[in-house]
Amino acid sequence: ASFELKPLTVFMGPNGSGKSYLALATYSLSRSLAFDAMFLRKGSIALFSRLDRLDESASIKQAMYELRKAWPGSWSFLSGPVRIRELPEPLQRALLQASREMAEGLTSDFADEVERCYGVKIVGLSRRGKGPGDTQLEVGISQPESGFSWEMRASNGQMGVVSWSSNLLEQTIDPRHYAFPISLLKEQPAGFLMNVILNSGMFNSGGPMVEAHYMPASRSGILLGHKTLASLSAGQASRAWLQPIEIPRLPGVVTDLIQALLLLGGAPTPEGRLQEVIHYLEGNVTKGTVGIETDTEYPEVYYENESGRYTLHQTSSMVSEIAPIILYLKHVVRPGDVFIIEEPESHIDAENQQRLARAIAMLVNAGVKVLITTHSDFFVNQLSNLLLLSEVSGRRRAARRYKASEVLQPDDVGAYQFNPGKDGTVVETLEVTADGGIPTEQFTDAHRATYDEAIALEHTIR
Repeated sequence: ASFELKPLTVFMGPNGSGKSYLALATYSLSRSLAFDAMFLRKGSIALFSRLDRLDESASIKQAMYELRKAWPGSWSFLSGPVRIRELPEPLQRALLQASREMAEGLTSDFADEVERCYGVKIVGLSRRGKGPGDTQLEVGISQPESGFSWEMRASNGQMGVVSWSSNLLEQTIDPRHYAFPISLLKEQPAGFLMNVILNSGMFNSGGPMVEAHYMPASRSGILLGHKTLASLSAGQASRAWLQPIEIPRLPGVVTDLIQALLLLGGAPTPEGRLQEVIHYLEGNVTKGTVGIETDTEYPEVYYENESGRYTLHQTSSMVSEIAPIILYLKHVVRPGDVFIIEEPESHIDAENQQRLARAIAMLVNAGVKVLITTHSDFFVNQLSNLLLLSEVSGRRRAARRYKASEVLQPDDVGAYQFNPGKDGTVVETLEVTADGGIPTEQFTDAHRATYDEAIALEHTIR
């Protein structure tokens, strides 16, 4: 598979074809790339271990030695923005080597994230029929606009860097944009190098360093049972000193959702376009508000409409499916983030699927990158209608009760068909246009087969 993460990315295909598999890889990769961004505001133990590796690198030590000989009188603030290529050659070499060291560290982070998110060792990710010696996982990310590319390969459970490149030397650094003055290059070379690389645009040009959030298909069950799972884990942990315990291993996306539910309520409700999406979902889909009570031992999710307030297990399956999405929009997801939603149409009738598709379009136009997996032709066809809106005038859109915030632009949508075969799945890039929308031949073929079967049965009766 090769795909571009667009403002809206749609994965379609039969069950077991690999849609969630690839979505999980995307989530793991996004979290790995975001990890070093998070230290800027949260702190990171992994970052400091990476700094230690940089400090111990023989090639960086040599470059620092050469730099001090070639540039002895420059331990002061830079006077202004400067291209990295204009810095002394030993410093350029040190930065390139540091970027390679970062690639090794990020690859290790990614391997850990893959095993955490899938809930299985890398050697267990192979297709059935493959032996442990045949297991190989290759993942790459590229951003032509920033010159950034990174390829990794895991063989027999060990992840390593295949290639790593960027136009780092062409980037401009500005002393106003990072915390370390150049004088600290002498005292803390690894910290200085890391800081320059992170602020050069090498990672954040084009936006790979973003927060990623994953909403699994099992979200309603997790939401209904998160208190029990959290209580069980806490109860077993409290007895760990008395006897050995074994806590069942859960996929990382499940534990991420449970953890998020336990910590919800701290962030203020967003305003602007994101608030518009929340109002639309609560006003037109759930027809009631979704909230969380944090004054109890474990946070209690509730649903409230004009008839009263109810715990989630007292509501319809549709509400329990949409509730975690609404909670994430209220407390977790923010513009610029990647939000991955498996089967947003689950347990939702056709009319509400169409409304949910409109909310997804509004979310995209609010600045959130959305990746969805889906089996629903109702949902996809409504997305196609919203693509067609891009060629309809504002007056005529309003007459059909559509808002400008619901319009999807063809260049903002990527659609991919997962085609399983005897040698695995091949992911096909579909052409998305305003008048043609998102191709839905897979659904048409299923409808045609059902219709043909009905005709054949009628002939049998006659």
